[in-house]
Amino acid sequence: MMMFGYLVATGITTGALYALVALGITIVYKSTRSLNFAHGDLFMICGFIAYTFHVMWGYPYIVSLLLAVVAGFAIVAVVERIAFRPVMDQGIASVLLATIGLSFVLKGIARGVWGGKGDFIPFPPLVQAPPLSFAGILVTPQQLIVLAGVVAVMIVFGLFFKYTRLGRMMQATADNAKAARLVGIRVGRVYMYTFAVGTAIAGAAAATAEPTPNAIM
Repeated sequence: MMMFGYLVATGITTGALYALVALGITIVYKSTRSLNFAHGDLFMICGFIAYTFHVMWGYPYIVSLLLAVVAGFAIVAVVERIAFRPVMDQGIASVLLATIGLSFVLKGIARGVWGGKGDFIPFPPLVQAPPLSFAGILVTPQQLIVLAGVVAVMIVFGLFFKYTRLGRMMQATADNAKAARLVGIRVGRVYMYTFAVGTAIAGAAAATAEPTPNAIM
């Protein structure tokens, strides 16, 4: 029974991380009406970046998490300008192909930089402490941190879309890109921020998880 409770808690934690990844995909789709097939690979890259800063270079956990988020934002901001924006007006098919191409590029980078480290790369949790027991269910402190982090990110982005100027511009672009362009919104720049914000969320999920994503062999 105790093992079943632990598995349930682990499933909830994993589901919360998937919810963050799904939030990033949804933000991109709502604004651009296009799926980003490289989103999972961006999640992977952000996890490896966090691993590099924290495990390989010895940076503090929180600093590594923030650097992974910033790095994910910066990578996609550049990629959007180079690969996505030139084809954004050519139809959804062109954008989808661009994201698929980016996916292969990111896999190649992962193989070249982090390949050969095995099928599993351990990422130390934020808190090294024994599991806690709630009504006979064992829960690790890292699982509680993940759940709290997911809730915090959801709240922050809810407030972001409701109260910030950029959030309202992203919503306007998602509703009607042509009308948004007519009222002076720079739709291309909004698309760039949309892709970057979606990836930053994936970066937060990747760096918060107990392990980093599996290595690409």
